[in-house]
Amino acid sequence: MRAYSFRNARAITSVCETYRQLAFREAPELKSRPSELVYSTGVDLATFRAQMVDTSRDQALVAKETGTFWAIYAGTIGDNYDINTLLQASILLHERVPQVRIIVAGNGPLRADVEQFIAANQATNVVYVGVLDMPTLCRYYAKSDIGLSIYAPDSTVAIPAKAFDYFAAELPIVNSVVGELEDLIRDEAIGFQYRSGDPQSLADSLATAVSDPSRLSRMKTRLGKLAPNYDRDVQCTKFVDLIERVSSATQDNC
Repeated sequence: MRAYSFRNARAITSVCETYRQLAFREAPELKSRPSELVYSTGVDLATFRAQMVDTSRDQALVAKETGTFWAIYAGTIGDNYDINTLLQASILLHERVPQVRIIVAGNGPLRADVEQFIAANQATNVVYVGVLDMPTLCRYYAKSDIGLSIYAPDSTVAIPAKAFDYFAAELPIVNSVVGELEDLIRDEAIGFQYRSGDPQSLADSLATAVSDPSRLSRMKTRLGKLAPNYDRDVQCTKFVDLIERVSSATQDNC
């Protein structure tokens, strides 16, 4: 059914280059038809950043200790994500890089595992902050230093939607996704890669990230310049342009 749809499409839009190339492989005729990448429709950059600087909810936030670095994971706490690796990495970091704090927000089937791990290990460098609304999450982003893109080894994700939040928040990314996002992070120098499922690799990446605050600062500057490219209005305009091109071509052929 997918191949049939591809072959009969007048145009194609894709959420990333990886999926566009998949369509081209299944239906080479699409290469001669209009196509467009619409990476994200979910980040309203102006609203997002306004929420980041709104301090009205700060009393409800965990206090950030002077000299600490926050690495935040916010999202589904489930099997598709590298949650156990993150918890095991926190053990390695406790002695090696005590200034790192791992902030976990969200819900899912492994939420109880996270809370039990924190209690059983009396972990002081992992903090579960609950299920957050977007304004509160944006304040946590504003206080954080690193965004965690942690996916399980068998994940088929190419570019997660969470990456665009990190762009908007100007958070250097510690990432396990291989392929397109990995290439983007490397080419734009906006983060660090680790091997999914490997706690030592994740701990090493976080230790490297916080070892040079000036490099993190330079990454934030680059992210600030990159983020507007993925603003909702910019991306939606690309989709509208694609529809107009297809419509114009259809009318010309009538």
